[in-house]
Amino acid sequence: SRQGVTDYFYDTTGRITACRNEAYLDSWQYDAAANLLDRRQGETAQAGAGSVVPFNRITSYRGLHYRYDEYGRVVEKRGRNGTQHYRWDAEHRLTEVAVIRGSTVRRYGYVYDAPGRRVEKHELDAEGKPYNRTTFLWDGMRLAQECRLGRSSSLYIYSDQGSHEPLARVDRAAPGEA
Repeated sequence: SRQGVTDYFYDTTGRITACRNEAYLDSWQYDAAANLLDRRQGETAQAGAGSVVPFNRITSYRGLHYRYDEYGRVVEKRGRNGTQHYRWDAEHRLTEVAVIRGSTVRRYGYVYDAPGRRVEKHELDAEGKPYNRTTFLWDGMRLAQECRLGRSSSLYIYSDQGSHEPLARVDRAAPGEA
């Protein structure tokens, strides 16, 4: 990232507890029922305690404002750098993102196969036609490779057959890329 290396920290249940890089340190706390706690309210009420964020839906954080649909999915994220709109299908899969910065709008689409694996992401032109595609190849439920037509590709290596967490990623530049 632009801020250098970012480290993420998790608790024993896999929930993120902290994020640190050269530019900032952020942390999150949860109650015994795994509800995200609102630090700001907790600090004003009593030190170390926090009130529960309703339905774990943060509405404002670090200058960003979030809006959700009736299913709890983020449908809008607003900040000083612009607005993002999110569309979801009936299976609760992200299908489109519109990024608005001033008068510039960039749209991205996502395609899934029958088991629900993302098989493509692409940009959408002004007429809604896809371009700049990245395809995802799968080995069962494990991501095997990302391919960018005419550009780079990434191959994922796993430690064993039962693992779904990549051990390494091997990137290959397209001819002419450095």
